Amino acid sequence: MTPNNTFTTPLPVALPPVPADVFAFAAAQGAAIEDVQCVLTMTRRLFPTSPLSLRVREDPADGESYIVVEVEAGEGYDDIRIALATTEWTDELFQHCPSNQMWLFRLALA
Repeated sequence: MTPNNTFTTPLPVALPPVPADVFAFAAAQGAAIEDVQCVLTMTRRLFPTSPLSLRVREDPADGESYIVVEVEAGEGYDDIRIALATTEWTDELFQHCPSNQMWLFRLALA
C-alpha cells in the first residue's frame, strides 16, 4: 500500500534483447523470429516484474538443444503462484506455438 492507502500495481519490466545465437538456433530449427518474440512476450505477461533472459542450452543426457526462457521469480512468487504461472506458461505455449516447434522452448525458474 502507498501512503494514501491505495494499492499499486508494479509496471512490467521491458523485454530483454534476444541474443543472436538464440535467433540463429530458432531459425535453424524452422522457427520464425516472431515465434521467439511471442514466447518472450507471453512470459513477460505471466512474470511482469521478473528479470527474463533467453539462451540456448544443450541437454548433456541426450545432446538435444533447446531455448531456455529463464525467469528470476524472486520475491512475491510463492510455490503456489510459481506452479500456477508455470502451468499457464505451458498451456499458452500450446496456443501460441506450432506443435512442431513447442519442443524448442523450456521454462526455467530461479
